Amino acid sequence: MENVISAYDNTLLINQSKQVDLLVGDQVYALLDNAGFKEAWNRLYNGCAWATAFQSWEFIASWYHVFKSEYIPVLLKSEHEGRLTGLLALAIHASDKANAENKQGSVGFVGAG
Repeated sequence: MENVISAYDNTLLINQSKQVDLLVGDQVYALLDNAGFKEAWNRLYNGCAWATAFQSWEFIASWYHVFKSEYIPVLLKSEHEGRLTGLLALAIHASDKANAENKQGSVGFVGAG
């Protein structure tokens, strides 16, 4: 009976509503300039025991600005009840601008080399 309850409890966690936003280009730059977002990112980052320097706001914001002419920023942002719960920093090569604007095309991880 304990396994049934555990499985049921996990289902409840999975089915809770979460919001995931796909941000591209200027949407990402505007969000990076938002002090509240930076604070939320830092809370998320500092709360994660396995976070690396390559996931920090400082690294990602710097990377996006340094490579602005070569890559279009893409950011997946997850929130639950108004709290930032996840981020995935990606980029699309600038030569694929048409697909980036339509939120299509191939993406790569920021800082992946």
